[in-house]
Amino acid sequence: MPGEHRLWQESNARMDQPRRCFLSGRVLSGLPVRVAVFRFRRHGDLFRTFFEHLGAETEARAFLLECLRCLQSQGVMRLVVPDAGAYLRAYSGPWEVLAEMRPLARMADGWRDNRLGWIYQTKMQFMNAIFRQRAEHKYAYDAETLVLALRQAGFVDVVVQQFGVSIDPKMAPDSDDRRTESLYVEGVKR
Repeated sequence: MPGEHRLWQESNARMDQPRRCFLSGRVLSGLPVRVAVFRFRRHGDLFRTFFEHLGAETEARAFLLECLRCLQSQGVMRLVVPDAGAYLRAYSGPWEVLAEMRPLARMADGWRDNRLGWIYQTKMQFMNAIFRQRAEHKYAYDAETLVLALRQAGFVDVVVQQFGVSIDPKMAPDSDDRRTESLYVEGVKR
């Protein structure tokens, strides 16, 4: 069901001992918390396989506002999405540049996507698969656009990060398998 995802969180609600658990639910209907006591941690590829599936003006904005509401002061929000800007820059170059980012394998009839199993005969077929993924992806982000979305939702100190680098030293490690095609952006709740 769209919007249903598990969020790993560390709660300081009791203030004596942080606890870790999963929140499950329809996150677009609101996270099941009453006060801002959570420090969200990126878990695996949760937000990478989630945020680009939301409509930018409706679902994505609502989700960011809800995360901002639930974060405690100085909490860090980290989003990881396919880097549309990097793909667009690579589009005008040879297939091999795109193949290194994704990865793709050269076949007799085109380029095979090792993740999706699809074969592309043109770069535009490939770009549509990345940006739309058979209508599952609703929005493509470059750094400028994702930074703006976080700022407009009320996050401060919004920065583009590198793989494995975070404002929060306790942030969960990034997944190496998507490193070459991912955009990492973090924002802080004031």
